[in-house]
Amino acid sequence: MKRVTAAAQKKTPYKCSVEPYDWFIHSVESQVSKQEMQLVSKVVHSMLDASKENCIRIPTGGTPLTLARVTAPKAPVSDLSVRTRKRRVQELQKTRKILSAGPMDSDILLQDEIRALTKEEKQQLLHDAGITVDVQPIHELAMKSMLGIPWYRLRILRRWLKQSGVCLGSERKQRALCKELIGDNLEVELAPFSFKLPNGEEGLRGAAYGYTPNLTSKIVQLLEQNEKEGKLTWHGGIIPNDQIWIKLGGDKGGGLFKMIFQIVNTPKPNSVHNTCVFSCFEADDTVTNLHVALDRFRSEVDHISRMKWRTYTLKLFLTGDLEFLSIMYGLSGASGKQPCLFCLITLDQLGMSVDRRGSCVPRSLDSIILDHQSFIEAGGNLKRAKWYNNCIHDPFFNIPLSQTLKDLDSALIELEQLNQEAESVQQLATYNAIVAGAVTPIVDELLELAGNCYKRVQVQEEKVKTLRETIQMGFNLEEGPCIKGIESCLTSFGVCRQRYYGGIFVGNHVHKILKPANVDTLCSCVLKATENVPELKLEAVAVHRTILMQFSECHVLYDSTVLTQDDIQHLGQAIKNFFCSFDRDFKGIARTLKMHILEDHMLEWLSMHQAGCGLMGEQGAESIHAKFNSSLRTYSGIKDPVAKLKCILQDHYLSISPHMTSAVPPPKKRKHM
Repeated sequence: MKRVTAAAQKKTPYKCSVEPYDWFIHSVESQVSKQEMQLVSKVVHSMLDASKENCIRIPTGGTPLTLARVTAPKAPVSDLSVRTRKRRVQELQKTRKILSAGPMDSDILLQDEIRALTKEEKQQLLHDAGITVDVQPIHELAMKSMLGIPWYRLRILRRWLKQSGVCLGSERKQRALCKELIGDNLEVELAPFSFKLPNGEEGLRGAAYGYTPNLTSKIVQLLEQNEKEGKLTWHGGIIPNDQIWIKLGGDKGGGLFKMIFQIVNTPKPNSVHNTCVFSCFEADDTVTNLHVALDRFRSEVDHISRMKWRTYTLKLFLTGDLEFLSIMYGLSGASGKQPCLFCLITLDQLGMSVDRRGSCVPRSLDSIILDHQSFIEAGGNLKRAKWYNNCIHDPFFNIPLSQTLKDLDSALIELEQLNQEAESVQQLATYNAIVAGAVTPIVDELLELAGNCYKRVQVQEEKVKTLRETIQMGFNLEEGPCIKGIESCLTSFGVCRQRYYGGIFVGNHVHKILKPANVDTLCSCVLKATENVPELKLEAVAVHRTILMQFSECHVLYDSTVLTQDDIQHLGQAIKNFFCSFDRDFKGIARTLKMHILEDHMLEWLSMHQAGCGLMGEQGAESIHAKFNSSLRTYSGIKDPVAKLKCILQDHYLSISPHMTSAVPPPKKRKHM
């Protein structure tokens, strides 16, 4: 009989007339003989050799029986060669594909297999396998800019993370990416700025000055990046579909003056990450210093206000506090005879209501320029500035006054001052009543004891003298019971007045104070202060609660983002109610300039743009100070002021890049119980 070799068996598959299913049924019913096992082995081998997937499926009348070839190990895996281990891995991958019933689902099975390991087994597996997690350069750069990590600390962090299997990109790649994002559009140098000398005179001294040489390209770059990230929005029709709104503003904080711009067509226009500083210097924001820093942008701002990006027209707005806006438009400020930025109202008319004085002549950008020219032609004498409507300088930028907004959050400063003045009168009346009640029995007691104890008379006379002086001098406002009660109440709902700048409130604290519940808490302090004078209780509570609630209604409306015509009409009525209560309950207290702006100009501006202070305010310029102060502490070890400011601005430009902000993972939302 001719012997058939194994090679011949592979070339010529074994053919059998008996169905394999019958053999499996027979193996269940009776003992399988050796010949039958050989026959089954040849059949299975023949079918496996003919299969491309290295597995066969045998019909059973129900779910098919799947057979796959698996190599029988003859030695531990640790003793095998690398080549052999690779073959074993390939076999495992094929087996996993069979078990997952699909080539794409095999990865899911592998993930579940790894998840089944304990935490210690996973860490040991990653360590033994030498598996590392590579962080993309853009994510690493986003981490550096958002957390304010300097380069040398990032090197230390890189070494620490490498021990745990996390590999950061090389510093060379990160610096190259940083240069690509910022480009050459950043210059920092020493520039001559005006400072006050110890003798009180003005003098020039070099200070660090950073700026964007090409403001247009910076705006276009951020617009393109926002468009690529899908972040451009028109706020539900507030902004016309063919316009892009851009806010310019400025403010000083932490020793640095910052001139910023914000793209309003973003989901959060007042966010720190949407606030770009294009000019920054370490000096006071005087007119002289602002000219040094901003004159280079005058023609470029004019160009931007007339240019188009894609099919959109760029519209510039100017925002900031009243002092900054007065300087920007060349006015002498709130102390001038015509202090208002928007009209020619005089200081004498400022305390009158609209019904008494009528409407005032409005200002315009052209009228300011003409008044300044007349002022210069007349000799430029500051003492005669009132004859030229206090226009003592040229406007810095040609932005119409209709595109200028004064945020009225600080209007509560005046309201708080009014409350303090009213409370001081009430406290004085309270003290008068209490002291008067105390003086009478003391005087009677002195008459009875005059002949008995001369020494006791002297003590009582001193006491009477002290009490009478209290009546004449009143009391210290900062130590009065009303003020102490107010401070305690403010602390109870997380509000504190600023240590400097007249004890003003920050914007977020204004929102807290004007909540109805907090207004009631604040007014209840008056009850405690006047508990000994019953006739003052109801009056004090009614006056203060009414005025605060009416101002709260105005504040909620004008500080919103979107205003309909109904909202504007509602605001107009709320403003009327507020000033009626003010004129009735606070007689003798003069109106302030910001109150005049609220009464005369706020409705006109809101009707024109349909956008409130919540969208067009100066919160972004205020909030950027904390970010820069943190960067100043981070780079405090750099002695050169120019190098320090350059590092701060580089981190700032990275943190506002939409590519960087998109790379920052959002916080995980908490589950509400």
